[in-house]
This record gives sequence, C-alpha cells and structure tokens, in this order.
Amino acid sequence: MKQPALSRRDFMRMASATSVGALIAACAPAAPGTGGAAPQQAEEVTIDFWVNQPMARTEGLWDTLMAEYEEQNPGVKVSSLIIPHGDYEPKVLTGLAGGTVGDLLDVHPMHNATMAMRGALMPLDELMPTLGVELDEMTKAWDYNVWRGKRWAIPRSDNPTIMLYNREMVADAGMDDPAELWAEGKWDIEAFDNTMDAVSGGEGDSRVYGCALPGGGTIRMQCVWIWGNDATVWNADESASAFNSPKALEAWEYMTGSVARGWAPTPAEINIPGGWVAMMGQRRLCMQWPGAQFVLGGQAQFIPENVMAEMHLVPLNTLWNGQREVRNATNSHGIYLKTEHVDEAWALCQYLISDDAQFRILRERWTSPMVKRHAESDAWLGSLDPNLESAEMWEDSFNNIRAFSHLPRQQEMDNLIQAAKDRIILGEASAQEAMDDVAEEVNAIIAEVDEEIREAGL
Repeated sequence: MKQPALSRRDFMRMASATSVGALIAACAPAAPGTGGAAPQQAEEVTIDFWVNQPMARTEGLWDTLMAEYEEQNPGVKVSSLIIPHGDYEPKVLTGLAGGTVGDLLDVHPMHNATMAMRGALMPLDELMPTLGVELDEMTKAWDYNVWRGKRWAIPRSDNPTIMLYNREMVADAGMDDPAELWAEGKWDIEAFDNTMDAVSGGEGDSRVYGCALPGGGTIRMQCVWIWGNDATVWNADESASAFNSPKALEAWEYMTGSVARGWAPTPAEINIPGGWVAMMGQRRLCMQWPGAQFVLGGQAQFIPENVMAEMHLVPLNTLWNGQREVRNATNSHGIYLKTEHVDEAWALCQYLISDDAQFRILRERWTSPMVKRHAESDAWLGSLDPNLESAEMWEDSFNNIRAFSHLPRQQEMDNLIQAAKDRIILGEASAQEAMDDVAEEVNAIIAEVDEEIREAGL
C-alpha cells in the first residue's frame, strides 16, 4: 500500500468544494448495466481487495470476475487477499492501526458499523448516483449497509432466510407438506410446531430431530423469533438492549425450549463435521433455516444425492404475530477511507453490481436478485431447480426481509448473548435471569460505543 494522499477531512472538504462533480464524472460507468470502467492509467495500478473468505464462495467464479474487471480496465490489476471469516475483522482493525489496509474491503453486515466507526470505510453516498442502479431498483438487501444515515458498502451477493426441509421425512411422519401449507396460507407457527412434534423421535445415535435450534448461535438469526413476538433486540434509538423485555423473553424460552422438547439437538450433538448439514444428510435432521444458497453453493458434499432429492424449500412460517419477517445475509464491499485508488475501486464496485457480473453470480447460485429487474431474468429463473424451489417462494422471502441493526462491536456483544442462551439451555438460569445479566454487560458496551461514535463525528 502506498502512503494515502487524502485524509478523511481532506476528502470531504474536496467533495464539498467541488460539488463532487469531478469525482463522480471520473467514476461514471461506461453504460448502465455493463459494468464500470476506470479512467485510463499512465502506469499500472494494483487494487488490494481484502476478501472475507465465505464471500468469495468459489475461487473459480471469483477469479473469473476479477479477470473480467481487469480486461475492461487496462492497466488495473486486482490483488485478492482471501481472509478466513473469524480473522477478518481483527485483521482490518489491526491494519488500521498500522496504516496497511486493502483499497477495497469486504463488509459483512456485522462488521459494517464497527468498520465505519473506526475509520475503515469511506461514505459512498456522494458516489451512488454513478453506480448504475436506481434507488427504486434496489431490493431490501441494500438496507444492511446503511448506518447512521450513510451508506458504507455496496452489496454483491444476497442470501435471505428461507427454510430447507426433507419432504419425505415430513410425509413419513404423516404430516402435510410445508410448501403445500404455505401455498394455502396455512404455514403458521402451529403447523410448524405440529410438524416438529411428529418428525422428532427415536433414541441415541439414531434419534431424529425436527429442526436445529431456532435462531442457531447468533442474535442475527434469533432476532427473527424476537420480532415474531412483537419485541425487538435494541430499543428505538439503539441506546440500550431490549432483548430482555417480557415479549422477548417469551421468544427466548421458545427457542431454547426446543432442546427440552426434543425437537432440536444439543450444541454438543450437532458439533460434528458438517454440523447441521451433515445431520440432514444422515436424515437425522428434517428442517433448518440456512438461506439455501449455503447448501446449494458449497456444503452439499455433506448431503448425498438421494437425500438431496428429498429436499424442498419453503418460506419461514408465520410467527405469533402473524408475520414472517426474515433477516438477510448481504455480502458487500466498501472503499478504504484513505485509499489512493478511489476511481479504480469504485469502478470495481460498479462492475460487481452490473448485469454482466450479477447474471454470472446468479447462475452460480452465489446470490438471489439484488436488483429488482433481475428477479425476472433468465439468469435467475433458469438457475432454479423446479424439484426444490420456485420463484414465488423466493419472492415471499425477498418481500419479508427486515433489516437487523448490527451495532458496532456486534460480535463481542453476540458472544455474550450466546453464552447467556447456553445458560438457559443447560438449566443454569431462567431466561429472565440470563438475559437480565447479559443485558447489563451489553449496555455497558453500547455506552462505550456511543462515546466512540461521538468522537468519530458520526
């Protein structure tokens, strides 16, 4: 990395003084929907792209996309550094301290606010008119990159929550097919509970479970059940936790109680190579909420073909409040605040959301449509397996996405919340006791974060 030429203050002052006109003109795409082209370079420029490992998904596809961008932008090279997910945020924050950070940075939703607050990301709002995607063409996936009223990243792949289940296991238990119930408007919490009761049973290593733990091991999924009982994770201005409210506690009791009811395996039981995916492959687990691309796009090696043929998708059942709001898993990228290569990095943002790149990503099942018109494209519709899914099912999930607010230091707070959840499962504390205790710890972090946000001028 070269020594940065502009500080954040210098950049924003320049943007204000010039009305951003010159900068936007330099970054304009060659044509809407065909990808961006960076200005011609007198000498070769290398963009360092720090990639969160799961966001690359398939190296063959990733290499193809980067090579095509380089072909469209002579003199610009992309150097992709693939970083394991667990190491990603620490590496970025450590790099900030040393002044060595990639020009373009992957931005997982749970890292978005932390990286913005710490000065890793450039606000992109002034550049957005040149992206090539109109505001009314953006799906709800785009909401996940907005924090404190500013956009910090551009999504390139999207994975809304949907339910994957074994329809043969459901039929063997004498229950109606969830997809048929959904089509009839009858796929609700009561139908789900009845299905879990019917499917679950057996002893020891041959025991069959209806589902993995609702909400899994992260508040990013547990929020769905909290929302479904008319509660929230944070209070209205995000100044304190709300996940220990009476209605939220009812949701915690339901989620953690799935183990005691025999519907879900304990964390120890599911801790095998391949986890819940492997248990589905063994026909020991009937249903899970993966955002199905995680199975279709990389973990299907744990599910034999004959078992995969039994699988189907269905939108989330409606919950207690009659809603089926789901979370999202948008994979995005933003520009390092102090990069020297804003034009080239922005051109890569333009390219990755262009029709050319998105249609390739759709065909590989790396994403669902993030531009509304892409939902009618041959690339998307042609990628669907009629034995597994339908466009209507995915549309239901798209239309019910609700943005979960990932606060700065989200991972740290989530780790504390999951330890509290485990206390409930193990019978060490009631939901009230466990969540009241952890709310104090989380609120202390939020107070520290609020001070840091003020210091950052956000």
